[in-house]
Amino acid sequence: MNSTYFALFLEEANELWPAGRQALETSPADWRSNFLRVAHTLKGMAGTMGYGGLADALHQAEEDARGQAESRNILALWQDIGNAFDRATSTQSEAPLKSYIWAAQGAPAQPPTQPNEPPPAQLQPQTAPANNAATAMTHLRIDVDRLETMFETVGQLQTRLQILSQAEYGSQSWEREMRNVQSLATRSVHHIASVRLSSLKPLATLFERALQEASVKSAKPVQFFARGGNLRIAREVVERLRPLIPHIARNAVAHGIEDPDIRQKLGKPVHGNVEFSAMQDGATVVLHIRDDGGGIDLVKLRAKAKALGLGERLSEQELFGLLFRSGFSTKTETNQISGRGVGLDAVKEAVASAGGSIAIRQEQGRFFELQLRIPVPLSQQRVIEVDLNGIPFGILDEDWQETLTPPGQDMRALAFPGLTTPIDGTILTSGKTFFRVRTWRSIGSVHIHRLAPPLDRMPGAVGFYLDETGTPRIVFRGQ
Repeated sequence: MNSTYFALFLEEANELWPAGRQALETSPADWRSNFLRVAHTLKGMAGTMGYGGLADALHQAEEDARGQAESRNILALWQDIGNAFDRATSTQSEAPLKSYIWAAQGAPAQPPTQPNEPPPAQLQPQTAPANNAATAMTHLRIDVDRLETMFETVGQLQTRLQILSQAEYGSQSWEREMRNVQSLATRSVHHIASVRLSSLKPLATLFERALQEASVKSAKPVQFFARGGNLRIAREVVERLRPLIPHIARNAVAHGIEDPDIRQKLGKPVHGNVEFSAMQDGATVVLHIRDDGGGIDLVKLRAKAKALGLGERLSEQELFGLLFRSGFSTKTETNQISGRGVGLDAVKEAVASAGGSIAIRQEQGRFFELQLRIPVPLSQQRVIEVDLNGIPFGILDEDWQETLTPPGQDMRALAFPGLTTPIDGTILTSGKTFFRVRTWRSIGSVHIHRLAPPLDRMPGAVGFYLDETGTPRIVFRGQ
């Protein structure tokens, strides 16, 4: 097993387990939904890592919570699972997790002690939010090599600043060192910005592993396609999505891909096709997760909504919105691959926490697609400076093009709050958006600062930059 994945698994398991214990010990009215979120997430992670016995135990805890069991009756099993995590953490060994055995006829059996392995320690109760996936991130993982590079750059910057302070102002040596300082400062900004970002490749890899596991367990052959894994989004969003991605992968197999014999009758390939693709759309990364299965049965979904008193005349999009409700599901049973109503609500919360959105597209019988729109942190972006009625503004460089031809009927004008767009002037277009400006110029990559309230609520405004005179200029997103 890849040591990096093992370390990530342990870190996330040791963060999630206390949340499950808190739900069991405090026993609030909604303890079941809080506990199920944690148990189902850990089950998926264990299954993806190949810890079958541990996944079985977590599945049993999940089933007990769905049934009539009281929270106190699940604590013993949950503590035993915590002991396995504790032994694996203290020894940095997979053995306690691989050898975990749950005995169906009684209390969970303790995994065999490994040579030179310390006796199991009781994990102390910890306070943790019940919905860990939606908790604000307070730390990030940073590669040591990247941190060393940052230290080296800062060290060089300090040296150049010292040389600059000793050079005669305006001399050739002063100008040379000033250029060096500016270059190092720009490099430092890029290094810091890169720490905030992470590629989508780890999520794609995790998705593929969970998909393969679900494919084997369900006897549904699946082909996986991935594109755009090198695109980068906020690292904290990747961390939030990491434990949730397996839910989506398993749902694609359990709820989407039909059995091979059914696919043959429908004229589809025997194997299902699942795609994990990402594309850049201006300052947003759009993640598409699509399968060629049957999609959501709208008749069944509408019947479920009616039975719950949620209305009989909901639109298709309103019906899809029900899938993001905590605990909502059309399934009447759960198994090792899927859970009932666990996962999509957490995915929505994780994406929304980053200022993004999630939507569903489908054609029943042909495909089902989740579309996650995730803004890229605006620490360093390319900007075009435009002049509107003599007032300079910035717009994000999103493939704007100058044209002499008036836009067609399907175009929409980009309007800035409180400003009247000039009737004449240069036309800039991007996609189906256009506006007229007196002058414009690309100023390259600049640092975008966050707007303070109440300016942060200005429609379309994403931040501000400082021009060459140090004057702040608001930046808008052209969409």
